[in-house]
Amino acid sequence: MNVVADDVADRFDWRVFADATAAGLTALIPIPLLDVFLEGTFRRRMPGAIAQARGSWIETRDRVALSRGQGWGLSLAGCLAVPVKLIRYILTKLWRKILYVFAVTDATKQVAEYWNRAYLIDHMVRLGHLEKGADTDRAIEAFYRVVPEIDPSPLWNLAKEVVAASHRVIRTLFRARKEGTAATLGALGTILAEHWDAAVSPLEEVAQLYDKTYREVSSSDDVSVVRR
Repeated sequence: MNVVADDVADRFDWRVFADATAAGLTALIPIPLLDVFLEGTFRRRMPGAIAQARGSWIETRDRVALSRGQGWGLSLAGCLAVPVKLIRYILTKLWRKILYVFAVTDATKQVAEYWNRAYLIDHMVRLGHLEKGADTDRAIEAFYRVVPEIDPSPLWNLAKEVVAASHRVIRTLFRARKEGTAATLGALGTILAEHWDAAVSPLEEVAQLYDKTYREVSSSDDVSVVRR
């Protein structure tokens, strides 16, 4: 059933943003590759957790499709470039994490980006675009057209507050992975909840961009969703 999104979006639910926040905070982890592992863990959790928060369900194939990150590609050229990219990644990460101020900047931007991603998935769930029987290929195609167009900067100040309030990040994120993100990071959720009225406006613009893009995709025969 295709349900039109209503004002439920204006009622803040921390479960929608908990895993997104955790994924963003991995930029503070000073150990190369561990940050990538935990970021991927929380990013993959996001679609299922958001759907559950809304009393819905997303098929496994669609959860996987919505969980893709900025990977290194699996083409021959991509595979050959992996060693060089890996060395560059490790050196860059070590340098930016030694200078903690850079790590804070990275985490601030990453948290804001993941909040936008979470809100967008939530919007799709509320519209019914990810329900069984819906044309999820077109919805996911629209999702990946929108994500690169999102400007996360309106949320940077709020994200910076959340990053500043985060302590013992590695221990906290491992506990969140084991015991549940929403409960473990509940104190950070309070910060977002207190500023929700300011946060929801730029997030709604993302939802409107998705609506426009989805209509364009729906009127086109060219759908190229990549599933892994």
